[in-house]
Amino acid sequence: MLVRYGCSSANPVSLDLSSPIPFFSGTSTVTRFAAHTLWLCATLATVLCLASCTLTFDPETVRCLQDDHCKEGYFCSAESGSSGFCRPGTGPADEDSDGVLAADDCDDNDPDLGAIASDADCDGVASSADCDDLDASMGAVADDHDCDGVETNDDCNDDNPDLGASSADSDCDGADTDSDCDDNDATVGAIENDQDCDGAVTDQDCDDNNASSPVMADDADCDGVLTAEDCDDNNPSSSVMADDADCDGVLTAEDCDDTQAALLASADDADCDGSLTANDCNDSDPRLHPYDSDGDGVDELCGWRQVRAAAGGNLAIDSAGTLHHWGQPPNSDNIHLPPIGDFRFVTGSADRDNACAIDTIGLLHCWGNNEYGQTDAPIGDFIDVSIGEYHACAINSSGEINCWGYEGINIDAAILSDILTPPSGVFSDIEAGRMFTCAINSFGAIECWGGYNVYGERNAPAGTFKKLSSFQYRTCAIDIQDNIHCWGIGFSGGIELSEATPSGSFIDIDVGGYHVCAINTANNIDSWGYDGGWGNLNIPTGSFRQISAGAAHNCAINLDGEIQCWGDNNQSPPPPGP
Repeated sequence: MLVRYGCSSANPVSLDLSSPIPFFSGTSTVTRFAAHTLWLCATLATVLCLASCTLTFDPETVRCLQDDHCKEGYFCSAESGSSGFCRPGTGPADEDSDGVLAADDCDDNDPDLGAIASDADCDGVASSADCDDLDASMGAVADDHDCDGVETNDDCNDDNPDLGASSADSDCDGADTDSDCDDNDATVGAIENDQDCDGAVTDQDCDDNNASSPVMADDADCDGVLTAEDCDDNNPSSSVMADDADCDGVLTAEDCDDTQAALLASADDADCDGSLTANDCNDSDPRLHPYDSDGDGVDELCGWRQVRAAAGGNLAIDSAGTLHHWGQPPNSDNIHLPPIGDFRFVTGSADRDNACAIDTIGLLHCWGNNEYGQTDAPIGDFIDVSIGEYHACAINSSGEINCWGYEGINIDAAILSDILTPPSGVFSDIEAGRMFTCAINSFGAIECWGGYNVYGERNAPAGTFKKLSSFQYRTCAIDIQDNIHCWGIGFSGGIELSEATPSGSFIDIDVGGYHVCAINTANNIDSWGYDGGWGNLNIPTGSFRQISAGAAHNCAINLDGEIQCWGDNNQSPPPPGP
């Protein structure tokens, strides 16, 4: 600023206030003006003999940066980044006096903050370049094209504000991290494509709502069983290993041998006895194996189920379970009129006109001569029965023995009690003789009781046995090595049958009135004992699977399921096959 100084007796003097003042370092123009005036007056007073002096200045020559650098009534014309001159008037508003007009200053109430022209949210980005200029906390469009709050260099889909940003979608698969179970792998589907987060996308995952269950990659048929454990993993409608352990196509609940795929299933073996329905004439009863001539648990052929040569005629069960009688003419005991029903086992006395049979539900039926109460069968569920001359015994489904009969006979009470009181335990096969009974227990040993044991009928050999037969005072049995053992005496002449026992391996045996018949493992018949001219030892040719010896005749079932009988001529031919 230029200032003119003068006295009344002298010409005025001009002084540039921007020049330095000795011993003074102030920067304000007003302050410098005052300092210059005092200094000049003092100097002039000394030089001009303290004459009165006056001073004047031109305010429009004063340079400034902001309004308060000018005198009252003036404003600074400076613009941002440069100085100006003081001019008369008030000028544009600048409330914080930071040199930026209020219209261009987003923080005009704070002189310490810089101004940003047209930046409504004061975030450092001009409104024209800021997609969210009302929110200072969000980025600008220059760095965030889709205005989703993530800068372009961090946003894999910065051209689409509807998709998540990379900070929230690490693998840029379109699913936010908090909703994406595999957000570190862009090649794997997000939760929209893998709802259970098991690593398999929905269109390949049959159970995509359950992360704990197998995925389609491991369970091709989506039946809930892993491929490694599923024998039919290409078929969701078929049985799975969980329900079909042996993978034979039959569910466990319907498969009696579900641990072995090589064995037959119940679909083909209704009674689970190891014999196919097509070849099993008793496929409704798992306890019957009448056609298992080789002892392997499989019934080889169909036809007649069982035959029994009895004193009052012959009895047989056909493939439908019906009982048949033929041979002796009808008598008052009506043995020729067997009960009606579905039967699986029958036995008849070789010297009395009576018989007993067990139906397919285990009920015991006895009929015929009941002179000694032999046909007064108990009620229960039974698996085996034998009827002797004066009594009968049966084994129930628990393996326990029941005996009855000997009514009206004058016999010592102790002996009678011994005959009708069987041993305790579990038994599987039983045979009643004249005054004694023998049975095979759960250990395979033979136990005999009753009678006087005069002929050694109770002297059973030691060993493990699987089948036995008794009549009068003799018994024969087959052990687990298929050998025959006999004890007691024969009906005629007191012949010790054990001395005549054949060697070899056998599958069936029956003791008759005068002889014994057996079938060996080659399915051939052996007979020994007393012939008496009846032809009871005239062995037929052929292959057989079951045999029964009567008093003086025999009947057997061959491998074709047909019955053949021979011996005493008063036994008529059997009925035609079923």
